[in-house]
Amino acid sequence: MLPKEKAKHWGIDSLNLFETISLILNKGTPTFNVFQLSSVTYHAMLRALASPKNTSYIQHFEKMNLPEYLYTKMIGLIHFAREIKKLIYSAFSHQILKPTDILPFVSPISNATQELGMFFYLDNNRRLLSQDMVTISHPTLIEFSIRKILFNALQLDSSFLIFVHNHPSGDIQPSKHDIVSTRKLSLILKAIGIHLLDHIIVYKSKYFSFNSAGLL
Repeated sequence: MLPKEKAKHWGIDSLNLFETISLILNKGTPTFNVFQLSSVTYHAMLRALASPKNTSYIQHFEKMNLPEYLYTKMIGLIHFAREIKKLIYSAFSHQILKPTDILPFVSPISNATQELGMFFYLDNNRRLLSQDMVTISHPTLIEFSIRKILFNALQLDSSFLIFVHNHPSGDIQPSKHDIVSTRKLSLILKAIGIHLLDHIIVYKSKYFSFNSAGLL
């Protein structure tokens, strides 16, 4: 099924990046079909994102003798990807010098009436890479998906992780289950080279830090 037909039938979210590029380019040339052009653009994009100073794709595109509109689209896609990368890095480039520096980012759960958790993934310079929110629907923290945490951490090449969850009751002291689950998570992360910097329990402006209490 062609990308255009697939998008109409299954929705735009059904397309992968390669198919999305094909959809944007729309058509090829007598020498290169749209899928070949999409492949060239895709791999040039990966190289350009990995090395911002890499502009070898420009010479490569020029040698392909493409129509101006296709050349412009392909160059534009790579520039767009680079700008998006800059925006994302800017949004998540906060450096966490100490675990409690994460507290300004936990407002979505600090006043919540439902028990929620947030995972913050940091790089080896302790810069914030991403964050993830989970619902804690069971008294034990084992309920949250450790498999998902590990997958995200490895995908992001994260070196450090901070877990924050709220206690809607207002009592910020950790339960026995909180302590056991935190130790389990810390050991699992340590086995793959990721350090759990802290587990922080919050309620409004109050917080309890496992790190500060010597529980990590």
